[in-house]
Amino acid sequence: MTITNLKMLRKFTSLLFPREDQAWKAAMIIQGILRAHSPRITEVARALPKGFFAGQKMIYRFLKRAPLKEALLRMFREDAPFVICDPTEIPRPQAKRTPYVGTLKDGKTRGFQLLVFSFPYKGRAIPFWFGVFLSRTISQQETSRNLVHLGAFLQLKELLGERPLVLDREFSYSWLLSRLKEGGSTSSCASTPPDILPSPTRKAGESTFHWLPGRRCSWKGSATRGRWR
Repeated sequence: MTITNLKMLRKFTSLLFPREDQAWKAAMIIQGILRAHSPRITEVARALPKGFFAGQKMIYRFLKRAPLKEALLRMFREDAPFVICDPTEIPRPQAKRTPYVGTLKDGKTRGFQLLVFSFPYKGRAIPFWFGVFLSRTISQQETSRNLVHLGAFLQLKELLGERPLVLDREFSYSWLLSRLKEGGSTSSCASTPPDILPSPTRKAGESTFHWLPGRRCSWKGSATRGRWR
């Protein structure tokens, strides 16, 4: 049985979507993504057995009606030792009429920024929450990127609890870190991955992390994408 088997995918999506019809549609879309080797809707639709036009219509309806963020949150592991936040720029140079597409940092390329929260699992980062923001949205709402970042962190405050929040060096500005501390984030770390690594005292197959505010930790033997460094 391969990973693209629809019944196997259905067992996974049923854990994320309580509604039976949404679980089946999610499984079909994931199967299409795996077959197409692409997340683009047009390419995924071509890989669906429904046919291109029916498949594309089904995907758009699913994205509009399904509780995607709630489903993604169900991926979160309560025993996660820490949470990773990573901003990623997504270029969309040909999306001239898409409302959420603006201009990236270079001031020329069209696109948007995806703010992804994930947790570590066997050397990989498993996403469980995301936010989309861009220059156009920020200017319309008369706010700043700093406040957008802070708002995203505070939304997950209860979920994070006392877990360390590992941030990309883009977030290593004092205003944000001080606001996180005021908001109850007991531990935050600005680093350049893979700077935060397992403790050398770990047992076989076990990783232990000990972080303190202001302390920089670096150990050899980290697992990144399944490979030890």
